[in-house]
Amino acid sequence: MSPDARVLIVDDDESSRFMLRKRLKQLGFQHVAEARDGEAGLAEALRQPPDIMLLDVMMPGTDGISVLRTMRANAQLRDISVLMISAHDTMDAAAQCIEMGAEDYLAKPVVMPLLRARIAAVLERRRLRAVENAFLSHFDAQTGLPNRAALVERTERMMVTGRPLALVAVACNNHANLALG
Repeated sequence: MSPDARVLIVDDDESSRFMLRKRLKQLGFQHVAEARDGEAGLAEALRQPPDIMLLDVMMPGTDGISVLRTMRANAQLRDISVLMISAHDTMDAAAQCIEMGAEDYLAKPVVMPLLRARIAAVLERRRLRAVENAFLSHFDAQTGLPNRAALVERTERMMVTGRPLALVAVACNNHANLALG
């Protein structure tokens, strides 16, 4: 587990928030925030984006499904991992949430081993996505060739070795507009 990960609990039931916070603290999480409803949860996520949001499905006012829909449509909130939590434990509800972009669905009361496993899986997926994005950021999306960032990184790595280095730079402007003839 990553104790530095930020977790936001969004649940209208105070005792559920208390128990989740207690379990998260037992798992070693140091940054746990809470919101009492969907609107407050969205505001808190915009103010301080969490790595993981534990989101109750059924809440008065803005329910968890609406919060999830709003998050997936918002560029600032889209990448937050969401674990849906509900006392309404049906396959249809779980499938709907996952189809909308939730990472997973947990039934209340949430049991510790399952919470630990699901959070660990979410954090690992986030880590792997970050590694993949860092790798892909070194390649041109159109051509698939290494880009300037990759060139600079490789050049710096080679310079550290102290070996002689020769670098030739060729610039092609409007290469997409050139017709082969």
